[in-house]
Amino acid sequence: MTELSVVVPPFLVGFGIAGLGCFTISLWAIIDAVSTPRVDFVTAGAAKGRWIAMISVFYSFTLIGGLFLAVFYLTVVRRRLRGDPIRGTGT
Repeated sequence: MTELSVVVPPFLVGFGIAGLGCFTISLWAIIDAVSTPRVDFVTAGAAKGRWIAMISVFYSFTLIGGLFLAVFYLTVVRRRLRGDPIRGTGT
């Protein structure tokens, strides 16, 4: 019997895991932005369509750019949208 074994270099596995992580975080940010009412964006001084477009476009062209925007959205903008009193922007 002949077995076919495929050896995948470890760095390719690492790139795959990193790419999946970038995709997951970017998708989470986009879904959160889509599900947040436009009124919350207006109240926080942000543009809903612009955030969705920026995360999508930057992820499409550069994974890292999309990841940075998604993380910024989830950590800073999302807190403003929710009115987090820790940041001093609560209502």
